[in-house]
Formats: sequence, C-alpha cells, structure tokens
Amino acid sequence: MKLSLYALSLITISLLTLVSCKKDCPGSGNDQNCACYEIYAPVCGCNGVTYENDCFAECNGVDEYTEGACN
Repeated sequence: MKLSLYALSLITISLLTLVSCKKDCPGSGNDQNCACYEIYAPVCGCNGVTYENDCFAECNGVDEYTEGACN
C-alpha cells in the first residue's frame, strides 16, 4: 500500500512540474510553418531561453514569457 501511495505521489508531482510552466515550455515545438515578423523585441521564455520576439517564442511552443532578454 505504501509503495502505491508513493508511486501515485511521484506521478502527481511529475505532472504538476510539467504543467507548471506550460505544456510545451521546453521549446520543443519549433513550428517550421510559423511566420514571424522581424522586429527585435526580446522576450525571456519560462524555459530560460531568450527569443527574438514573442512570435518566435510562441512558434517554439513557449506561451509564457516576460519582456526583455533572459539574464
């Protein structure tokens, strides 16, 4: 019983970690069909990667970001 409760807790924590930033936050999306404007207005994605602008971030699957380059 304790083992299954432990396993359930581990799975729950793992799922919460994946959802905490955004489902595709690691930037694995990289949509090749996405067309972005070429204006440099850097944003820092929740994955710690600086993108040229919000469009490039969203095309890479990152929907949560802040204005400005990452530190």
